[in-house]
Amino acid sequence: MIAAIETAIIARIKAASLPYALTSVASYGGELDDDLESVVRAFPAVWVTFTGGAKPERTGSRTWRVPCTFTVLCGVRSPRDEQATRHGLTVAGVLKEVGVYQMLSDVRGLLLNSDLGLAIAPFAPGAVRTLYNTKLRSEAIAVFGQEFHSHYALHDTPAALVPAGVLTTVGMSLVSPTGQPLATAQVITQVVPL
Repeated sequence: MIAAIETAIIARIKAASLPYALTSVASYGGELDDDLESVVRAFPAVWVTFTGGAKPERTGSRTWRVPCTFTVLCGVRSPRDEQATRHGLTVAGVLKEVGVYQMLSDVRGLLLNSDLGLAIAPFAPGAVRTLYNTKLRSEAIAVFGQEFHSHYALHDTPAALVPAGVLTTVGMSLVSPTGQPLATAQVITQVVPL
């Protein structure tokens, strides 16, 4: 289910008609930990990652409520200053550079109260965290992460408990305590496939 949720978040963001182009929308794989300078050249970018969840809560004999948290990372750069990475740049009412605050707002609009068509609880907002808000050589960069919380039901149905069909006829034999037959019925069992 976790992979399906992450994939659906990425698809929702990619399909959005935003007033700016995103260079990349992908699953986060440690890009910000590697060669940050080359990653920054691909900004504005969005990454999605599963960041964990609390212990599942039992809701039935074979059912659990599994909390899950996903984080959407938004990254921008600007040749101006750190404020421009956060606020963006608008000239005469026209967006010239998107800021990370606008990206976070747009992502919230796409995901909040949405179940993405999956069997999950609609997303609720979580914390916003600053990962980077600094200068890198001659450019300012900002990377913020927005958490989204949901949960889904986990059902435990072992294969041994799943019937291969339906038993439609049963026979039986009755015997005395000494082992003598008292009554016998022909034992006929028939399993009708589901």
